[in-house]
Amino acid sequence: MRLAELMDWLTLPKAAEYLSILFGEPVTEADVLRLGLDGRLRLSVQFVNHAYARCGVVATYAWNDLKARIEAGTYPEDLNWRQVPRSLLEEMGLLEESSEHAKGRKLKMLASIRIDEDRYLTLSDEVKPISGVWDLPMIGGEQLDVEHYYQSITGGPEVTLESLDGAFVEDEAGRVCQLQEQFIDLEPRKEELEQIREEFEQLREDRRAILEGRESLDSIRNNRFHPAGGLPSDGVIVVRMAALRELENAIRTKSPLTEREHNQNLRLIGCLALALSKRSDRFQHGQKPNASQIASLVQETLDALQDARVNGLGKSSVRDRISKGLKLLDG
Repeated sequence: MRLAELMDWLTLPKAAEYLSILFGEPVTEADVLRLGLDGRLRLSVQFVNHAYARCGVVATYAWNDLKARIEAGTYPEDLNWRQVPRSLLEEMGLLEESSEHAKGRKLKMLASIRIDEDRYLTLSDEVKPISGVWDLPMIGGEQLDVEHYYQSITGGPEVTLESLDGAFVEDEAGRVCQLQEQFIDLEPRKEELEQIREEFEQLREDRRAILEGRESLDSIRNNRFHPAGGLPSDGVIVVRMAALRELENAIRTKSPLTEREHNQNLRLIGCLALALSKRSDRFQHGQKPNASQIASLVQETLDALQDARVNGLGKSSVRDRISKGLKLLDG
């Protein structure tokens, strides 16, 4: 038993080591990130201290169905809506100008966050601290952060894109949360005493609002947060062992090529050999392609490539596949 098998999650370097053993070839941190960005490996973040988030409920609606409900004025109750002028919905293409929907009725615009083609996230008003390891659903600013890290360690370009909806995390039960940051006063303080006076007046007003029942302590606290643009600086990207095992199982259970698919590939190789033989007498043997000469050219090309994965592409193997492909073409 390996030590990794006793752990719930691994750092990126350790995950790369684990995958190197699995694939039988070197795997880097950048490779791990790329697998995550391509949707092949679930990445996670560990909040070393803690983070703040608003969690919500995900509902699924086909867009055409949702658009029809908007036009009919039957808004799903499990989504958040904001009242807006009818003209604004028409300008945004969410309501047909020719719609006979009651013109005197107040219309609404979707306030829930559309996280993919058919899923919508309705967030709670409550901001709460979260800690531990959370998965990255790759639907917002968290994806851009991973892409930025990948580009930075591979010498790629700077990522300048931003997510208007913020950054998201997901727990193992599928609950999606939007990360939050506290507002910071960036205005320079002219006089310290004046600042203290203003803060005291604000505290007194907050206390009066609570006593009068106009606002709760939680609502006052929640208003001091806004959606975070990305992961916190003390958030560490990790990989759950469960995610690594999911990838391992996917590789092992991947269906092999059917006989028909295998033969189609061989025919393609034969076609390429024929095309090459038409361009140069060097690759002809009588009226047919010279499989040996073509295999030698392939070998020379592979030898000139750096870090190429050439397992199973030896000269004899290439020559054999060319011959089989030509036979299949001849029927």
